[in-house]
Amino acid sequence: QDLGLPPGGDKYSEGMIVEITGLKGAAHLNGLRAEIKGRLKSGRIGVIVPEHGEKALKEENLIVIDLATLKKEQEEKEELESSPDYCWWLPNDVPREERLGPGGVDPVELFKERPRCLQDAFRSREIEPLHKAIEELGNEDAEKWLKKCTAAGLWNAEGNTEGDTEEEPPKKPTPAM
Repeated sequence: QDLGLPPGGDKYSEGMIVEITGLKGAAHLNGLRAEIKGRLKSGRIGVIVPEHGEKALKEENLIVIDLATLKKEQEEKEELESSPDYCWWLPNDVPREERLGPGGVDPVELFKERPRCLQDAFRSREIEPLHKAIEELGNEDAEKWLKKCTAAGLWNAEGNTEGDTEEEPPKKPTPAM
């Protein structure tokens, strides 16, 4: 792979992005990206791993991510974020099996399937647009979609959140008609 380095140049230059691979003692870092800070006296490569700090890794545990790959990934991210189906608070970058809701439904896939009025209501994160969407859908459809949203972890049918300390449990939301 031609990285555009001068002859004899270190392929692990400060600022380059690498992917960590093959670690056994710190396997939780495998697959993560890191920024190179430089070569250490020990011969290892000093990197900064977001949310994990500075690490000193062997060359065989690093894969250089070339600029073309980084640019392509950035373009794909920008395209995704400009999509009408994208919502910043959905776990788009998490593997599907890890983002399934309590009922086994994928919130990202469900968000794309929902009627536009519900998408807009959830995107706003305000209760009034949700009431309007429920009115627009009618009781039967609203109940169907809210059950799916509950299964995906996008809707708490009880109307409370973990850790609420209210004396009385909140009333169950009912579709407004």
